[in-house]
Amino acid sequence: MMQLLTLLFEWAAAAISTDIGKFALGAAGALAIAWVNTRLGIWRDERADSRKREGATAYSVALIESTLRRYVRDCMAVMADKGEPDVPAGVYNDWKSSVPPPTLVYPDKIDWTLFEPQTMYQALAIPNIEAHCKTAVQWAYDQATPPDRHGFIEERQRRFAQLAIFSARVQADFHRHHPAPYTSDQSAIIAEISNKLIELEAAEKEQERENAIRIASMNASAVLPVPNGEIFKPS
Repeated sequence: MMQLLTLLFEWAAAAISTDIGKFALGAAGALAIAWVNTRLGIWRDERADSRKREGATAYSVALIESTLRRYVRDCMAVMADKGEPDVPAGVYNDWKSSVPPPTLVYPDKIDWTLFEPQTMYQALAIPNIEAHCKTAVQWAYDQATPPDRHGFIEERQRRFAQLAIFSARVQADFHRHHPAPYTSDQSAIIAEISNKLIELEAAEKEQERENAIRIASMNASAVLPVPNGEIFKPS
């Protein structure tokens, strides 16, 4: 074995000592240097692209977080709004909301391609959910009888509470995928809205119960006795 290694070293030394051997060795060295330089260049480019992507992602997350944080707070303000009487010229003729509904508009500088498809989809779905919410609230207003508009304000509170909790959960999704010092899991906000939704749903059931009692009472009062003992119900 030692003799074979010695023979190989002697052969390599003899090959290098020739002009052809020196040329081949120089070419091999040049190729190795070129390969190393190429790999270093690719590594630097990949590192620069990675840092650029991280910076763009952090910037877009900051824009989304600040936009949704303000939007959730505005939805919660509507959720807490009990409305007020509309009394033009001192005459009470309607019940109106006192807090304007928010409209979600994302900044144009957000790069949505940086995010996971599901998270991106849910964030972009909020304006559509908002439009449906406003349509339902308007329908509730149109169906309610003035001046008290029973059921309108409650429906408005409930719809915007649902919109607020959905938006807060989108914030939590961004925090889970892209945590940053300015993001959070929104657990406190979500708990607060959930409690308000429970309260609103309980109030809605109580209102339905009272309405049923009122209707039953009205029907009972409409039953009139007649002299021959028969029951007469006016049509």
